[in-house]
Amino acid sequence: EEGGKSYSSDQGVLYNADKTTLVRCPVSTELEKYEVNEATETIGDNAFDSCQSLKELNLGKNVKKLGKKVLASPYYGPVMQITKLIVSDNIEEVGENLYGGNSNYQTQITTLEVPASVTKVLPVFYNRLSLKEINAEEGGKSYSSEQGVLYNADKTTLVRCPASTELEKYEVNEATVTRGDN
Repeated sequence: EEGGKSYSSDQGVLYNADKTTLVRCPVSTELEKYEVNEATETIGDNAFDSCQSLKELNLGKNVKKLGKKVLASPYYGPVMQITKLIVSDNIEEVGENLYGGNSNYQTQITTLEVPASVTKVLPVFYNRLSLKEINAEEGGKSYSSEQGVLYNADKTTLVRCPASTELEKYEVNEATVTRGDN
């Protein structure tokens, strides 16, 4: 119930009363696209676990903390349908908390939008077979991108060319001297 003492909701998604914490998106939601409320700073554990109808998720501009396994969908369960993930400007690390560090979690994410604030994109995220492009916001201290390929900020290291890139041919940036470990 809106205005309740403990909880509130937005399009059927459960939040705490003041919407600073997103608690849970119902598994049965019919939402295909969702943007986390502007007031939200924390996304709780398993908040979007097995939300099969979601195709695009914007984590909102003020989210600072991700709970455990925010996008977890067990390897033996249905595959998450999210194809585009937009990360908050306040998140510094992408990967571990989205899937709990388990590379067996399955998703269909094809596009990752990395804001300038991100200082670390973990292999548990960018090793996804479905990933086609990683786009880093210009001016980031840690990352940049070119044609959906992830580099460090000054492009001296190619961090990752997504496994399912649709590029038929790609020329590595001329400033690049090393390739990432993963």
